[in-house]
Amino acid sequence: MFSLTWLMSCQEISGPYYYRVASSQSDVPGVMAKEVEQVIRENLESKEGPESYCAEVSIVRYSSGKETYSFSGSEEGIAVSHGDVMLEVMVRIKKHDTTLRVFFISSGGADKSAVLIDMVKKLGKELNTEKKKW
Repeated sequence: MFSLTWLMSCQEISGPYYYRVASSQSDVPGVMAKEVEQVIRENLESKEGPESYCAEVSIVRYSSGKETYSFSGSEEGIAVSHGDVMLEVMVRIKKHDTTLRVFFISSGGADKSAVLIDMVKKLGKELNTEKKKW
């Protein structure tokens, strides 16, 4: 049994893939599973069938960035600065409900749409399934 499990974990997984975004009853505040699904659908090749692997994407963490307000007491008044938006997802590759591989992707950018596109680019490169050439 151990050797069979070891062989399965070392096998090359080269697709084709279809994608599922795992969502709990309460989505991560600020980013909805439907938004992630839409960006994946628009930018990655997907083929569902008996020979396909399921790439299940779970949102682990999302931050809309840090806003810093400062008051200098001068004519300029209040200055606002913004930090980067961040998204972290866990991707689980499955076939017939058996997990074959798990990895994490972290993305950052100026706004939510840039972060979602960055995450999909990284996912496409990892799985070699890019629909668009960035």
